[in-house]
Amino acid sequence: MRHTHLNTILSAVLVCAVSLAAQKLGVFQDLDRILSNTRMALAPKSASESIVFVAIDASSLDAVGTWPWSRGVHASILDNLTNAGAADVFFDIDFDFPSDTDGDRAFIDALDRAGGTTYLAAFVQPSSISNSDVRHYNLPLAAFAERSWPALVNVITDEQGLVRNYPLGDVIDGQFIPSAGSLIAGHFVEAKHNVEIDFSIRPQSFQVISAIDVIERRFPDALFEGRSVIVGASAIELGDQYAVPVHGVVPGPLVHALAAETLRYGLNPRWLMAEILTIVLFILLCFLHIRLKHSPVAFVVAIVAILLVVEACAFGLFRQSSLLVPSAMLYPSLIAFGLWRLATLLTKSRWDERKTSAKFTNTRRLLEQVFDDSTDAFVIIDEEGQIIRHSRSAEQLFGVDGAGRLAIPAGLHRHVMAEMLSDVRTAAPLIHSMAINLNGHMRSIEFSIARSHFEVPISQNADANVAIIATLMVRDVTETKQQERQIAYLSNHDELTGALRRSTFLAFLKLRLEVGEPVAVFALNLQRFRTINVVLGRNVGDAVLTEMSNRLNSLDEWFSATTRLDADNFAIFTEKPVDADVIDKLTAMIVDCIRAPYRVAGTNGQLDVRIGYTVVTEDDETTADMALEQAVEALETAKSTFAATSTHDPALSKKQSRFRAIERAMADALANREFHVLYQPQYSMTNGRLTGAEALVRWKSPSFGPVFPDEFIPITESTGFIVELGRWVLQEAAKDALLMPPDTSMAVNVSGVQLMHAEVISDVLATLKATGLPPSRLCLEITESVFLTSIEPIIEIMHDLRFPGVKWALDDFGTGYSSMAYLSRMPLDKIKLDKAFIMDLGRDPKSRTILHTVGELCRGLGVTFLCEGVETAEHVRILKSENCAEMQGYFFGKPMPIDDLLKLPTFVSPLLASRQ
Repeated sequence: MRHTHLNTILSAVLVCAVSLAAQKLGVFQDLDRILSNTRMALAPKSASESIVFVAIDASSLDAVGTWPWSRGVHASILDNLTNAGAADVFFDIDFDFPSDTDGDRAFIDALDRAGGTTYLAAFVQPSSISNSDVRHYNLPLAAFAERSWPALVNVITDEQGLVRNYPLGDVIDGQFIPSAGSLIAGHFVEAKHNVEIDFSIRPQSFQVISAIDVIERRFPDALFEGRSVIVGASAIELGDQYAVPVHGVVPGPLVHALAAETLRYGLNPRWLMAEILTIVLFILLCFLHIRLKHSPVAFVVAIVAILLVVEACAFGLFRQSSLLVPSAMLYPSLIAFGLWRLATLLTKSRWDERKTSAKFTNTRRLLEQVFDDSTDAFVIIDEEGQIIRHSRSAEQLFGVDGAGRLAIPAGLHRHVMAEMLSDVRTAAPLIHSMAINLNGHMRSIEFSIARSHFEVPISQNADANVAIIATLMVRDVTETKQQERQIAYLSNHDELTGALRRSTFLAFLKLRLEVGEPVAVFALNLQRFRTINVVLGRNVGDAVLTEMSNRLNSLDEWFSATTRLDADNFAIFTEKPVDADVIDKLTAMIVDCIRAPYRVAGTNGQLDVRIGYTVVTEDDETTADMALEQAVEALETAKSTFAATSTHDPALSKKQSRFRAIERAMADALANREFHVLYQPQYSMTNGRLTGAEALVRWKSPSFGPVFPDEFIPITESTGFIVELGRWVLQEAAKDALLMPPDTSMAVNVSGVQLMHAEVISDVLATLKATGLPPSRLCLEITESVFLTSIEPIIEIMHDLRFPGVKWALDDFGTGYSSMAYLSRMPLDKIKLDKAFIMDLGRDPKSRTILHTVGELCRGLGVTFLCEGVETAEHVRILKSENCAEMQGYFFGKPMPIDDLLKLPTFVSPLLASRQ
């Protein structure tokens, strides 16, 4: 044993030494990077609000013009940021060459006004800042450098082309230049070393605003007040993009932002010393040997569990303290040690197999022991009827006679002899049942008889005779039979109340309907029963249920046995023909029976009841299942209307059945491509330009044909299917929007149910990312029904999606529940007046007044005013006079497929347009 432990320790030391050497040589570097990237991805952090990225994006390039811009544009950006209270501004832009004279002069003046809070880019060529024979420096022009601070913008890529590390600075012309991230973070250390960036910080969590919005001052001052601002390129065509772990390709300015966040809050990842992990590895290997040395399966499971625990701990260390654990060395080490231990265990198992063979010598002895100790009675009888041998349990069951012989009942003995001498053969012994009298008590037994043949030698030279024996196996099943009878009763009756079960009730009702007489079926719901359960206790509640069931069973010969449908729902039907005159009498009998006070366990209790019923006439083809379902539907109506009784309404039942049928059909409709999206165009009243389209979902069911949204949308909202359907519509609309002119938008309706769903934000952002649709081209429409729910979370979601640029519109305005308090807080871009007000224009003067009032409201809120339901030229004329900004309706086009929408003109004269 001591020798085995010594070998194991030496093996563990060898494994640890080799693993440490491999770690030092960088063998596991790639795997460690993969693991560290995974931990960063699983522990995402949001950036603080201390940095704002002013992005020179495609829209800015389109608006300003050819790159590079005049320095006057940068001066405008710097002035607007300075006036907005920015703490400091970093330009990730090359300023080492002169531009136009006026622009340079304007930028110098802006730097003076900024008062020394501006950082300008400086970088070393070639891009790597490692030692090189030739180094070329790009520094800001002297006039700019005198009024700003230089900031090193070089980044370092590894052999895989990824940016992992970030320099704190470099020496240029004898002067130490800190990096941009160091300056922004306030991390002033004159050291030429690199730090790792914490890529668990999500780049998309930084506050981003387009440069054109800053140039045209379309932002609140609070956005920049007291914050550091990075101005740089995000447009792909400018090429300032870098590949980073976890997040893929990000703009260069965001690399500086990530580095600044890492430095400012001390998040730079640090690697745990490999020596510490080597000690942990040694302890684990010793543990595996000592505690799991005999179980290969447990050994493998333990290795897997250890690796999972190590990774969980490594994840926790990174999340709490940005400490990276080089756990890659554990994988080959544990696997190699495990293979060695498994080989050792397999060698030992061969020795165990040889020892096992010795156990077979005890087989006969064990079988004899089983024979004697079996709870079933075994009796061996020969052809003469003599008992050769019997088990102890046989003696306990049958007893012995005065001569000490086993007292097998005569009837059972005759059965054994008849079976033994019979010529009939069966593949397996048959099991027989019999009732026998044992000591004055009737017992139920089951028995089988197995015939066997064996040779009986007569002499040395003569052939052996073939003898027959019978093995009688007997089991006392008296208690089992009693249990079976109890189970049979419980299969048809409720265990607590003794009432019939649903299946038995339906069988009896089926027989009653076959008589061909009018039958009334009643479904009952007990009121206040749950209160009794809570207040008086479940035991009292059970007793009340039992007494109530007994009352109904003994109520009158009119009624069948009571049936318990579920906890507090029961059913009965009439055993005599009924007509309309007797129904009220019968329901009154039921109500009086149930309402009578209950005296149980010294406590008074009282129930009330709601009743739903249906009458099946003699010429009705209603089945028992249908009749019970109709009664239950009537009961649901009584409960929903707070009525004491309710009869089955075929019209309501048909509506409910269609509701359920549509709900079932919708389960596969999306997968079967039964839904499709149509688009209705929207035009500008000012210039007749096509401004966008609204996506409208339609359903053509193979079973129901076209199903209108007014019917299926409420069903999807009640079932929650609206979340999946809305996600699909959003994806389809976003893809189709890319086919439309780039200056148009796509409006997609969002249900209040979707807004209350936890994944709505991720669904929208994932769709925008997958399709490449700019957020500014997506407009989400909500209706006033959202005011019926908790509005605060919805407003928060709207702001979260508004931040990346998604627009919001309030649809069907004027028909719902708008609150002016909430309306002023919602980040709306557009209000759509409901078409009902447009349809009344020219007929109802009040509609014109409402139209004018809503227009003024939109003007005051600074949102676009869109009118739906525009169908005539007269509508267009009136809306133009009321300063309506956009129009939508059949006058311009019905909802249509995307191919037809793309054929529409992108410009129409509103007063001359013809119906499309």
